[in-house]
Amino acid sequence: MAAVNAVDGIDARVSRVDQIAGAISSAIGQQIEATREIAQCGSTSASVVDRVASDIKTVASEALRSGTIARELQQTSAEVSRAVEDFQNNVTQIIHSASAQKLGFGGI
Repeated sequence: MAAVNAVDGIDARVSRVDQIAGAISSAIGQQIEATREIAQCGSTSASVVDRVASDIKTVASEALRSGTIARELQQTSAEVSRAVEDFQNNVTQIIHSASAQKLGFGGI
């Protein structure tokens, strides 16, 4: 009977070791799945970060381009302003000259 009790004790311990091994295997499976999900999130995050960085570069480039266009527009506006002022001066001189000739003052 001692041998039967010993075998029953060994059987109980083997069952317990088997339960522990099953729990460890289940935990390892959960860890693998969690690691896979973390890796997927990391990959998705990296993709989003790359896209945001690309968008930032595009915005910066467009901002520089807009600044250049604004400077060119400002220069053109100044040139047009000078041309209008010159035109006004020329028209004024023509009117004064025509008025002087009409009044008989010659080219005054």
